[in-house]
Amino acid sequence: MTPRLEPPMTAESMTTSEPSPDAVAAGAAAYTSGLLRIYDAFVLGFSARVLWRCRTERMLALYDRHAGERHVDVGVGTGYLLDRCTWPVQRPQITLVDLSPTALEYTAARIERYAPRTVQASVLDEVPLPEREYDSVGCTYLLHCVPGGMERKAAALGRLGKLLVPGGTLFGATILGTADRHTPLSRAVNTLYNRKRIFANADDDVDTLRRGLDTHFASYELDLVGAVALFAAQPLTRM
Repeated sequence: MTPRLEPPMTAESMTTSEPSPDAVAAGAAAYTSGLLRIYDAFVLGFSARVLWRCRTERMLALYDRHAGERHVDVGVGTGYLLDRCTWPVQRPQITLVDLSPTALEYTAARIERYAPRTVQASVLDEVPLPEREYDSVGCTYLLHCVPGGMERKAAALGRLGKLLVPGGTLFGATILGTADRHTPLSRAVNTLYNRKRIFANADDDVDTLRRGLDTHFASYELDLVGAVALFAAQPLTRM
């Protein structure tokens, strides 16, 4: 992945301050065409299995269970999960949201058969989509690349939850940063990725994620597999 020259964010700045534009752009900048060509094998294959100890099949199962007819995917990667999952209808309506135009183009081409819509936007901002219109929102392997503390990331999930129709589901997975979820090897790699600003999850812990889901959603499921938290949540009822 592409290293950054800026100094790493401190734990204090990630938690209490507004992420700088450079920090927000850093995660998207890593998604070069070169990385995307090896992403499935390296990130979803080797890293998921060996480092984070959560096989990609676990995330695919989230899509098989929760992806709806009208789906928004935020932080699209290569579109591997969208390409492989079982949809409830033959022609789902898929909207792709990502800050990286390269990832959007790559994923849109991969699932061209579904004619997806693409939106370039940051999850830290209001995503320019209508509220209460979608059956599902997926955000897999997104939050650990987003700068700011877990409270800020949970608030972003809350905003995405507003896109859902009653009974819809927001689901995803994120790599936690706290040491108790890591092996010595995965801890070393996670620290390196934070230093290079590929990840921004040094202080991301499951308790803060759980409190955020409890605050912003009516109900949720949260599972821990290795260093990964997998979640699925239903929106609050709004008048």
